[in-house]
Amino acid sequence: MPAARLRRPTGVRWVVIATAIGALPVLVAVVALAQQTWHPIGDLAQSTLRMHSFWHHPPLVGTAGRIGTFENQGNHPGPAMFWVAWPLWRLLGGSAWAYQASVGAVAVAAYAGSVAVARRRAGLPAALTVALIGAVLLRSIGPVPLTSPWNPYLPLLPFLLFVLLAWATSCGDLRLLPATVVVGSFCVQCHVGYAPTIAAGCLVALGGPIVDGIRSRRGRGAGSPETARDDLRRLVGWTALAALVGLVVWLPPIIDQLTHEPGNLTLLVETYRAGSDRVIGPADGLRILLTQLNPAGNWLLGTRTVIGSPLPGLALLAAWGVSVVAAWRRRHQALVRLDALLAVLGICAFYWAVRLDSTRLLYLVEWFWILTALLVVATAWTAWIEWNARAAIVARIPRPTSTLVVRLGAVALLVSTASFAWTARGIHPPDTRYSDTVGAIAGPTARDLDELDPSGRYLVQWVDPVALGGNGFGLMLALEERGLRVGAIGPFRAAVEPHRVMDPADATAVVTVVSGPTQIANARRLPGVVEVAHHEHRTPAQQRQVAQRWVDAETGLRRAGLDDLADGLHRSIWTALLDERTPGPVFDDLAEILEVGEATSVFVSDAPLPDLDPPRPAPG
Repeated sequence: MPAARLRRPTGVRWVVIATAIGALPVLVAVVALAQQTWHPIGDLAQSTLRMHSFWHHPPLVGTAGRIGTFENQGNHPGPAMFWVAWPLWRLLGGSAWAYQASVGAVAVAAYAGSVAVARRRAGLPAALTVALIGAVLLRSIGPVPLTSPWNPYLPLLPFLLFVLLAWATSCGDLRLLPATVVVGSFCVQCHVGYAPTIAAGCLVALGGPIVDGIRSRRGRGAGSPETARDDLRRLVGWTALAALVGLVVWLPPIIDQLTHEPGNLTLLVETYRAGSDRVIGPADGLRILLTQLNPAGNWLLGTRTVIGSPLPGLALLAAWGVSVVAAWRRRHQALVRLDALLAVLGICAFYWAVRLDSTRLLYLVEWFWILTALLVVATAWTAWIEWNARAAIVARIPRPTSTLVVRLGAVALLVSTASFAWTARGIHPPDTRYSDTVGAIAGPTARDLDELDPSGRYLVQWVDPVALGGNGFGLMLALEERGLRVGAIGPFRAAVEPHRVMDPADATAVVTVVSGPTQIANARRLPGVVEVAHHEHRTPAQQRQVAQRWVDAETGLRRAGLDDLADGLHRSIWTALLDERTPGPVFDDLAEILEVGEATSVFVSDAPLPDLDPPRPAPG
């Protein structure tokens, strides 16, 4: 007993050290970000607006998404990403950097929780293994996604924690079932794409104890009938507690559903049904899945390949399939249940990939990297067991020592962490160019509005063919943080929340953010319109370059017979960017326009501006 007591702290100490080393680069990134000024734009500004809504209008749903229609846009299922980050955000001062730090803390907490669950379930070797693969995943995901309050990125590390919690629960650790439900709910509330996978994972988690209980009652398990009854009571009790905890976590979306018509959950269901005809299908879905399952691909190297060779992914699946058979033959329960969970989650991943509406959106499938990492671990775990078993029988086979494996793992952890820390020290906030634009136009605009009426109500609108209104949302946030009352029109209620919706008739003035030289020139010619801010970040060479890219993109679309995309190009390039029919060269032209951007001006007027971009003739 005394010896055991001495060894336990040592194991804990190693786990803590390994976790701290793996998470260190995230801290480096947060410290580096503190030295920079950042003005959130687009989706990130919308998320930050929700943090400012506490507690007079606490968020009930998630961020706006490609859900519903423009007139009635929907949100992702729930507000967990805001509620979880709010305490630290508020403690750190409620700034844009404080939000980045809070998001980084969520990633680190999920990473540490994953290591802790692994140690609880399978001891020190498993904990150190998860510390290593978690550190690799942190490096591959990168410092910007790990500190950005964007809903597709926030659940990546929590999903790793969910899978390990579900696995531990399926092995009989029912006390982790409530945590499994909470973490799984967090992932779903951040992004609806996790819903089928999380639901299936929870069923597998609960299925293990149920199977054990059935076997025990039939006399095939360990223990007496009294033990079987105790196990049943434990199962019912922890399941009831998990259901109660889940209900509490989902109360905000339920309240929204009951108090709005239609409720957001209704919009989600309707969008799911309507999207059935716009999916990429099994062939492209399988190619995307196999690309992400490359054992030496994205998850390991941090590359950003959406579709590549399927062969490495097939090889991993084949090796894992052999390992599943070996684990089953040896009746290794923990490994078999991990394999069963990964099989179910892999099927769900394939289902999600098939239902994508584009083959160009990597952020929708980056959570597949978690499955790839765990497939590698499951395969290596089985190989380790087989090697040791055969070495015990055949004297000529060298038997690897745990010390050697731990040392190799430690070296890999240090190398991964060192490279990530070096990258993290040079981090720049996301959308830096657009952030600089918002920073340049926010001050002059706020001063003008203060002179007009500091207690007025200002409707913010935008004409933005490039950034989906990113500068407009960023300006809204910047003006609200300066104490001005701002809002948007009804169709943007999902983005800015209902309490910021404003009728133009009730506005003191209309503030319009206009991007693009043609649109700016048209706005300057309108009577009664005052230009209060202007920002041109591009060099003359870049201006000529972007102008030519516009011409090339429109010409390319028309030559491809895509007049519908060409006609709407100068209202928004995103329709063409996301359309599978867009030729590769045109996509590259549009991506360059997006990268370089456009000049931006801010105009103040008594009423909304008319259409600033009349139809343009096709280039000759």
